[in-house]
Amino acid sequence: MQYIFLGILVICGLMWAAAQLTLEDPVRRAVERQIDDADRAEAIDVDALTVLTWSTDPNPARRVQSEVFLEHYPGLAVVRDPGDMTKLIVRAATGTGPDIIDTWSAAHMATLVEAGILLDLTPYAEQMGIGPDATYPAMADGLMYEGRQYRFPCNVWASTVIYNKRLFDELNLPYPQPEWTYEQLGELAVQIRERSAAQGRRIIPVANWENTIFFEDLLAGHGATLFDADGLRSTLDHPEAIAALQTYQRLMFHHRALPPPAEMASLASQGGWGAGGLNLFFSERAAMIFIGRWVTVMLPDHPDLDPANLATVTVPRAGNRPPQVVGRARGAAINAASPNREAALAFLQYLASEEYGQLIVNDGDGLPPNPNLARDGDDLTNTLVPEAGFHDAFITALETSRSLDLSPFIEIGTTERILRDAVEYVENGRDPETVLHAAADEINQRIRQNLRRRPDLQRKFEQVTGQPYTERWWTSDRPGSVVQ
Repeated sequence: MQYIFLGILVICGLMWAAAQLTLEDPVRRAVERQIDDADRAEAIDVDALTVLTWSTDPNPARRVQSEVFLEHYPGLAVVRDPGDMTKLIVRAATGTGPDIIDTWSAAHMATLVEAGILLDLTPYAEQMGIGPDATYPAMADGLMYEGRQYRFPCNVWASTVIYNKRLFDELNLPYPQPEWTYEQLGELAVQIRERSAAQGRRIIPVANWENTIFFEDLLAGHGATLFDADGLRSTLDHPEAIAALQTYQRLMFHHRALPPPAEMASLASQGGWGAGGLNLFFSERAAMIFIGRWVTVMLPDHPDLDPANLATVTVPRAGNRPPQVVGRARGAAINAASPNREAALAFLQYLASEEYGQLIVNDGDGLPPNPNLARDGDDLTNTLVPEAGFHDAFITALETSRSLDLSPFIEIGTTERILRDAVEYVENGRDPETVLHAAADEINQRIRQNLRRRPDLQRKFEQVTGQPYTERWWTSDRPGSVVQ
């Protein structure tokens, strides 16, 4: 019997080996798809290529970007990593992670830095032309963590207001104008609601596609921060942050500019309207949307929406402050454990090139990393939206934007979760001031807890403050401390 069992095992092993030999390598297959010209295929030895894996989204534009990289960097190729992005940290720790990792925000980058996954680019950046000075000044802070650079942009963006001129014309309303205020937005929202209802229609003033991003932009516009200068105390309980969340609440419940949760649930149940803000705008059920230029990549999927009906204006002002939003980037970082470090650095050089930047201009996926390709709206015109004036506001928004501040003393994910919770609490009727005082208290307690438990943060505390760490440090008379 044991010989029969052994024989079955041997046969199974041979069958597995034969199957492996006949299976196509998915990475090789992805590279070969990039070489669609017969003459070119003969000139390229696929087996001799250094092939990078890139953890990114499934946007079809990535294939075109990969093809152009192959054209301009002989001997190198990049393919989208087929692995599970949600298990990135585990994969990187076990040596199976991708070479290049897209980070979707400065906070996401910081999380991966703290996990020890990302390569410090600082020693290479200036020499290779991928330092902060190779992209927009407003993006510099978003590429750095504790004074070191860990990523370079794939695309950059800052929110502006896209509005549908056709809907405004049908409602006989004036278009939004530069230097408008949030109060004027609220008044306009009331008119949109009333006039569309009088016509037997239901037009949403503003399609709220991502509520936390909307609130973060309000924080920037109101001059609020998340932390004090040392990163040791939350400033969400300061008047500027409270005013930002109060503005959000007024827009949602007083002016009904943003659809509250109950209305969004109603829209979702009606079918065809679409539950999300993007669907509301593209189906012309919403007059405006606060969003980045990257949304234009979706226009071909919505042929019923005529791009000629779309126009842009900067976001409203908060009081007498100039308009301001958070500057954001999808940025490529390098896995510190990658065996292809030099090739991965060459890919980041490619992101800074004119060849790559022109691809971003053409497909509308945000603004190109190279600011020389986005000096004005004329530089950004493409077949999707050929009107230069449409693109100007995106450049203005980015040039005047700022990054959200972070603290090294609290986990990024915790801060993000507390922000999301604060917005949801207010959406469900709670008082903004009460919510943000509670949010600040939770953040402060977590910072103190982290400091008690982690000697490395205690050393960082001493570096930041110039004072020795003590268990009751927050009760001292250190500038900015809170005596309790």
